[in-house]
Amino acid sequence: MTLLATLSMIDLCCDVARQMGIAADIIDLRTLSLRDIDYETIGASLRKTNNIAIVEQTTRGTSIGAHIADEIQRRFFDDLDQPVKRIVGRWASPTVSKVLEQAALAGSEDLKAGLSEMLRDSAQQPAYKEGQPFSGFFQAWRMFMNTGSVEQYII
Repeated sequence: MTLLATLSMIDLCCDVARQMGIAADIIDLRTLSLRDIDYETIGASLRKTNNIAIVEQTTRGTSIGAHIADEIQRRFFDDLDQPVKRIVGRWASPTVSKVLEQAALAGSEDLKAGLSEMLRDSAQQPAYKEGQPFSGFFQAWRMFMNTGSVEQYII
């Protein structure tokens, strides 16, 4: 599957995918500007995986994921095996309380539930088994983190 994320959600996606045994392309959008999103990279990954989730830490009402999902549906409808999944926090108004903020934002449990739902809906099984070497995106992610390059990578 393809996971689109930014900032702190990249590490969370890597950790949860590893825990769940999911082989995934994790794409760091590296921008929150709707006009600067690299749909060519997203399309290349989507043609390979045929399902996609937009992972955001923010609350549902302040999410740009709906706009991105709409654009993906328009551009890549024929490549999708299921609807674009949005994994975001709950509906909540902006708050200054740390407790309320943590209750509203998406975390690892939300991500696990969303990915499990995607696997169930597409009848896929996790590709990774405990004890096997995990190739692919984790090695690329480490290489990206060590180089400090600002280019986009499919992980």
